[in-house]
Amino acid sequence: MTIPRHQGQIVLTDKEAVEKLKTAWQRARERKVALWNEQVLQDQTVREEEERAKQELAAQRCQEKAKEEEDAQREAEQKKPKINDFDLVYQVTSPLARLAMPSTKPNPFNMWSSIISQSRAATKPCSNAR
Repeated sequence: MTIPRHQGQIVLTDKEAVEKLKTAWQRARERKVALWNEQVLQDQTVREEEERAKQELAAQRCQEKAKEEEDAQREAEQKKPKINDFDLVYQVTSPLARLAMPSTKPNPFNMWSSIISQSRAATKPCSNAR
């Protein structure tokens, strides 16, 4: 059986028509696959650029945070009072300085207050007894 062409007078056989259809389908498929691969490549490039931008932004934020922490630490150190080095072996010889130093002797007031609080606890009536 022969199939007439729409343009011109050339007549095609069944095999020729199948071959032409097959060739046309393969070309269309190859073109679609090429477009698909190109789109996949573009999408991948966009994703890589977005990822790189995110990494750059994260690195920039990290640097800013480190700088802020460093500035805060520097500011805190500037606000700290400067303590000169002192000698632990040095003994105070001035009587006025000795009065300003805390005493290592027991304070009699503390001793009496503890005795009074103990006696109050011993004489406190029981809440169970009526």
